[in-house]
Amino acid sequence: MIEEQYDILIELQKIDIDIDEEEKKKRSLPLMIEGITKEIQELKDSLNNLRSLLLTQECERNLP
Repeated sequence: MIEEQYDILIELQKIDIDIDEEEKKKRSLPLMIEGITKEIQELKDSLNNLRSLLLTQECERNLP
């Protein structure tokens, strides 16, 4: 009887630990999304800068 209760207690502790880990993941998710969003914006800015540079070079080549 005591051994069965001990086994149940161990299983409950494992479940509690799993729940805690999932809650930590949920709390960190907004920060991860914010970081990814910032990185995407930086990539967009870099592409726009590159596009502008290429257009400028193309215009300079076409000047007499």
